[in-house]
Amino acid sequence: MRKALDSATPAAYTRTVPYAAPTLGPFKAGLAELLAEREQITQITQMRKP
Repeated sequence: MRKALDSATPAAYTRTVPYAAPTLGPFKAGLAELLAEREQITQITQMRKP
């Protein structure tokens, strides 16, 4: 309790175990690929802007 009262800001919550997502699980790899492609396209478009 003293540690919480001495701190000016509350400690951030960090998850120690990854969240289980059984429904999303099989699609995670595909989503990661799509996001990577999107990032590349965004960078290319930003370079072309005057």
